Amino acid sequence: LLMGHDNFAGLSTWNQASELMKLLSGIQVVSRQESDADRERANAWVAEQNAKLAVTFLGHHQHEDKSSTSLRRPT
Repeated sequence: LLMGHDNFAGLSTWNQASELMKLLSGIQVVSRQESDADRERANAWVAEQNAKLAVTFLGHHQHEDKSSTSLRRPT
């Protein structure tokens, strides 16, 4: 599963999130201007749900301030 950190941080609020975490083997997380503390906080909940789930943070990049929502907006 590939997602932005903004969604990763909110996983605990998803419908049936615990069940989803048990089904996954890995998540790749694209940075969204989060801090290391933000990553640790979000990852702690995921680890509680599935300690074997591999979470890979893909690192900071030049497009972190862009969101798919803003890209879909008509100009």
